[in-house]
Amino acid sequence: MYLFTILLSAFFLGVTPMAQDASAAGSYEVKFETVADNCKGQGIELGKSTLAVSQNGKAVSVKVPELPTLSGQTGRKGKIRAEVTAATKATGGTARYGLNARISNSAIQGVFVAEFFKDDKPQCTQSFSLVGQKTKR
Repeated sequence: MYLFTILLSAFFLGVTPMAQDASAAGSYEVKFETVADNCKGQGIELGKSTLAVSQNGKAVSVKVPELPTLSGQTGRKGKIRAEVTAATKATGGTARYGLNARISNSAIQGVFVAEFFKDDKPQCTQSFSLVGQKTKR
């Protein structure tokens, strides 16, 4: 019976990657790499950056420098999903930014997508992979 209790406890304590670090909140030093880009003369440029992740329960917000704050939710196994739609000054249209990522053992990896629209018609899309580590403060 004692062994069963230990195994059951180990199972429930180790179910998710974020079990040791229950919150996704924090700053992450990340590197974005372009995966696809059909935007000519418009779009965004991302390289090395700092993501600021805030969490309140399952609600999450992600701040990428020089972009509007993305809002979303955390999921199982350390996954986060956040997005925002905002007006763009340069093109006079709108942009939809989205992040799908996984946080595990203070590391983040995922995909960031930027879609640009004018008069509700798609103009171009950019996608980036991202990897990084939580900064210690």
